[in-house]
This record gives sequence, C-alpha cells and structure tokens, in this order.
Amino acid sequence: MKITHVDAKYDNWFIEQVEEGIRESDDPDIQLIPHETVKADMAMQRKLLEAAIINQADDPKTARISKFHKR
Repeated sequence: MKITHVDAKYDNWFIEQVEEGIRESDDPDIQLIPHETVKADMAMQRKLLEAAIINQADDPKTARISKFHKR
C-alpha cells in the first residue's frame, strides 16, 4: 500500500502530539485537572446548554435551570 503525502503529514502530526503529551505529563510545572473536576464542570455546562435550549435563551451563560424541567 502506498503512503500518500497526506498520510505522512498526519502521521507526523500525530507523533508530535503524542510526544508533546508525554513531555507535558513529565513536566512538574504542569497543573493537572482531576477527572472528577472536569466531569462536574461538563455536567454543569450540559445543564446550562439544555436550559438555554429549553428557554430559547440567546446566551447559555445567562440561562437558568428550571426546577420544573424534567429530563
């Protein structure tokens, strides 16, 4: 199978990304965010987005979660 220029370019990009991730994971100055914190933040973002959709709000940041809405 012939490897195209696009395939080689993607492979190089992927290798660079992996190497950067390894460097960052080894760097003691990098602040890691605990998985539970990320999950909680994403859950809140989903609730705000859902409220914005339900309330037809223009800005999800200003949406209010209705206590009457049932999932």
